[in-house]
Amino acid sequence: MNTYGDLVTRARRLDMIDDEERNVLLAKATQLPVQAQTELIHARELREALHRLFLTESGEGPVEEDDLALLDRAVQAAQS
Repeated sequence: MNTYGDLVTRARRLDMIDDEERNVLLAKATQLPVQAQTELIHARELREALHRLFLTESGEGPVEEDDLALLDRAVQAAQS
């Protein structure tokens, strides 16, 4: 995921959003590039935290409290 567009494309490919939502998100990213970049950074951080948590489950390291906190914040944001 190098760009916000990559993030939106991946979400569409996984049927997390539809074509209309994709178009809205890409249009907003053009209007608010700093916010789009911030969201991309958050998505990358969440992806990496999830990766580390899954590695923990396979016995490849300890659970990091920061990763759990990041996941908790993402879940709370998704529920609000």
